[in-house]
Amino acid sequence: MRARSIHPMPAALALVATFAAPAAAQTGSIAGAVKDATGAVLPGVTIEASSPALIERARTAITDDKGQYKIVDLRPGVYTVTFMLAGFTVIKREGIELTTGFTALVNAEMKVGALEETVTVTGESPVVDTQRVTQQKVMTRDIIDAVPTGKNFQNIGVLVPGVVLGAGGTGATPYDVGGSSGEQQVQMGIHGGATADMQIQMDGMRFNNLCGSGSYSGISGNDALIEQISYETAAISAETGTGGIRVNMIPKEGGNTLRGSFFLNGSGNSLQSNNLTQSLIDQGLSAANKTKRVWDVSGSVGGPLIRNRLWFLFASRYWGLDKYPADSFYDATTRDFVFTPDKGRRGVDDSWNLSNAARITWQATPRNKITGYVDLQDRLTGHWFVGQGGIFGLTAPEASWRQTTPHGHLAQAKWTSTVTSRMLLEAGTSMYVQEYTRLPQPDIAPTTFSVVDNTTGRRINAAPYYSEHWSTVRVYTASMSYVTGSHAAKFGINMSEGPRHEHAWVNNDMTLVFNANSPVQAVLTGSPRDARERLNADLGLYAQDQWTVRRLTLNLGVRFDYLNAKLEEQNFPAGTFVPARHLDEQRDLPSWKDLGPRVGAAYDVFGTGRTAVKASLSRYVASQTVGFASQFNPLGGTITGGPFSGTGADARTWTDPNGDGIVQVSELGPTSNPNFGLAFLSTLPSADVQKGWFKRGDNWEYSASVQHELMPRVSVGFGYFHRRFGNYTHTDALQVGPGDYTPYCITAPTDTRLPDSGQPVCGLFDPTPAARPLLSVNRVVDLADGSKRFQTFNGFDYTVSAHLRDRLLVAGGASSGRTRTVNCEVFDSPDLRFCDNQTPWLTQVKLLASYTLPFSLQASGTVQSIPGPPLEARWSAVTNAIANAGPTALGRNLAAGRPTTRDGAYVSLIEQNSLYGGRLNQLDLRLARIVRVNRHRLQLMLDVYNALNSSAVLAYNQTYGPEWLRPTDVLQGRLVKIGGQLTF
Repeated sequence: MRARSIHPMPAALALVATFAAPAAAQTGSIAGAVKDATGAVLPGVTIEASSPALIERARTAITDDKGQYKIVDLRPGVYTVTFMLAGFTVIKREGIELTTGFTALVNAEMKVGALEETVTVTGESPVVDTQRVTQQKVMTRDIIDAVPTGKNFQNIGVLVPGVVLGAGGTGATPYDVGGSSGEQQVQMGIHGGATADMQIQMDGMRFNNLCGSGSYSGISGNDALIEQISYETAAISAETGTGGIRVNMIPKEGGNTLRGSFFLNGSGNSLQSNNLTQSLIDQGLSAANKTKRVWDVSGSVGGPLIRNRLWFLFASRYWGLDKYPADSFYDATTRDFVFTPDKGRRGVDDSWNLSNAARITWQATPRNKITGYVDLQDRLTGHWFVGQGGIFGLTAPEASWRQTTPHGHLAQAKWTSTVTSRMLLEAGTSMYVQEYTRLPQPDIAPTTFSVVDNTTGRRINAAPYYSEHWSTVRVYTASMSYVTGSHAAKFGINMSEGPRHEHAWVNNDMTLVFNANSPVQAVLTGSPRDARERLNADLGLYAQDQWTVRRLTLNLGVRFDYLNAKLEEQNFPAGTFVPARHLDEQRDLPSWKDLGPRVGAAYDVFGTGRTAVKASLSRYVASQTVGFASQFNPLGGTITGGPFSGTGADARTWTDPNGDGIVQVSELGPTSNPNFGLAFLSTLPSADVQKGWFKRGDNWEYSASVQHELMPRVSVGFGYFHRRFGNYTHTDALQVGPGDYTPYCITAPTDTRLPDSGQPVCGLFDPTPAARPLLSVNRVVDLADGSKRFQTFNGFDYTVSAHLRDRLLVAGGASSGRTRTVNCEVFDSPDLRFCDNQTPWLTQVKLLASYTLPFSLQASGTVQSIPGPPLEARWSAVTNAIANAGPTALGRNLAAGRPTTRDGAYVSLIEQNSLYGGRLNQLDLRLARIVRVNRHRLQLMLDVYNALNSSAVLAYNQTYGPEWLRPTDVLQGRLVKIGGQLTF
């Protein structure tokens, strides 16, 4: 055989395509067209894609009558593509870098010749996907290893332009300095999408749990296991129902060569700079966030048990963080109702995580592959919610939870069959099992009251409740792909189901509310609670086709979604204020059906594979599991202590008239909930909401983008995105109307920081004493008026990706957008303050870069510049005196002893999204020395996070009072981490 090479050039790494590749799924594709020297199409050409990443070593396809071909379901890796046809010279194209979800365009021109002659072409790997419309960013193993991050998918994903981070499972702010955010189940969103719609997948199968709307997961990513992480951000394929970010972690598989890695890094208090500035001190902060210690140890080994037949991979990771939250101190006078900080005892947010994962890949027959995977995890969070705390406000260490995970594992199995060169079958199953606890701190007695102070928002003494939680999610998937040169059709099904069970209790079966030293409210609860819900089916059926006609590729898809959940039969033990209760099974909460189009087009403008214009239209459903059913559980108020939350809570005024500090039933005001403690559904869904077609929350997304390869290895992109949310619901107390509210005005406090300092605040309404208890009975959840309640987003992305001379990598861009939220319905309260709200244009800039220096040195870094947090002034401590001293007096006491507004139990003194804190600007740097000895590579790393020692404020106390706008969370100071990674 004779062989000759033409145009030798080093292949571009997959890093080039990281910020430029719009695509989908957990594998990639190679596609193109084959012509002869005259330009005529060549049908019947055999194309072989081979790579060490494939256990079967190679996959084949044959060009159709239009000379086109597609090879799908290819693992990420480096490929050689060979073109063979009798009477023509064999063409071999090497160095094709394929990332997750990317379609690499590889065309060929074949000349008449003998099969014995092979022309080898080593050229630049494509960086523009000219066929798929899905917007996707892929972080390859090279990027994950090169740039300084905290090594979880959120710390890495935040580097994608446009991505925003939502509060984690604790409500804590998520921005990271070298791992300082820990594992807090942080949610991500982009382009105005809901962070609650985020999906987390391992190898294409979802493993979110059943908490909330199903966007959380107690299983953390094991970095030693991961080969790539894919972030789908727009025009998401019909394989997924929701429109939030789809995070897909692609695991390593092993290989025919024994390979492994070991990673170790860490830091401590002595390697961190102090960033407590005079400005922070002037704002009331006395101690900034600080790391006590942080560590990450991981390793993996994988290889052949039987070459080309059976591969294995084992990965283990142990990582953790102990940190001091800003101004978090123990209470010097515990067990009373006033917080006195002990400045000598700082609160500590302490946690560790352990993951042991194993994966098997078995090529059972030449056409059938089976993979199996299991990840056993454990976690301890010693003071969950300590410090800033999020949804429960400021939390003293005594009032935090101790979280354990007695059970936590994820198991998966998948079968793939290449029936023919055109037909591919896949089926898989996954099971996520978790038990986690929210336990009291060791020195907290069951008789200790949980107390919240309206004037500061601080919770002290004990947590609002304690609980044990069990959740099991089983996932089933199956699909058939039929691929010709012009078409890539796929038909599939995916379904999730499983039970959720939570046992919860409240100390004394009661929590207390104070205004500074003065008690105002006691919340009686239906504790203990033993709630059981079940997701019967979250089912999706989809069909999609990628149809290429010359330079135009149509992406045509449709998805049917069905969601069904229920409340299981429940038995609640008796508590202090409630008898034992029983609830029969409640079915069809809900039973929803939806149909969503996923339509798009991609056009190769010049036919060169270097410029693509794309547009898409998609309808998504809102993420949901058992959350809808849970809101109708009659004991729903047990947990939050909310005054109008089912039959599980009764918020009653209490002012301790005899001053003995002991709550006595005779001192309590009238009930706010006549159904308190009764086991029946006081809140029901309307028939229009509970069942039927198109009742589920949804959003429509429109996108248009262009991507262009400026020169080899350099591409730029621009995109426009529009989103509109609809199918909102509201809860209507049928026995209460706008006429049951009394209007009043108050006078805003005199404070130069307030836009309307000392001015009247009107448009406030308080339910009459007779109407207040009716707000918690005979309630219906109904569809909102779509013209008066909706949310829209408009935004733009600008991206760049470059990898020059195998030395310089640059990827990133900017994103700008604004969101309008309208909620101007009137059904109970006539309160319409700030009901039509719009953010200003918010712009963020993200950049990552790496450069190889002489002497085997590598310098890398990341830059983030994002808007600061929105500022609010929530005045909870509005007393009866204040309500009757304004320009329009209420003329009586507040019905609940505190304000009741559309926002909550407070009066907003600033319109939302009208004021913002300072921007967060963060620079992280790394200098690495790389040592190679034969097959071994040692990377010694010196990382400097927050290199400029920024002290950006991440969160403020939003409760108007003596601590208003006091920083509660600050970006951690400059942190130096030392580490190394050995690979072989």
